[in-house]
Amino acid sequence: MASVSTRYALVGLLVAVIAIVAIAYLYLGGGGYGGQETTSPGEEATGAGGGTVVKVELYEWGIKIEKLRLKPGRK
Repeated sequence: MASVSTRYALVGLLVAVIAIVAIAYLYLGGGGYGGQETTSPGEEATGAGGGTVVKVELYEWGIKIEKLRLKPGRK
């Protein structure tokens, strides 16, 4: 039978391996939001009904919106 210190070492190793696998899974893109892109990268979207098209880029930790000045009441 293994000694108590050996068991603690094995449990610690198991916890470390599980943590590394979980971090790698999240870092490499696992657990995504499952959303769909409506346009391909580099493709311009067209506004329907004469509205203004605003270029928006989504990142993992933020959103980048192009500078835009709109007049009051404009769609």
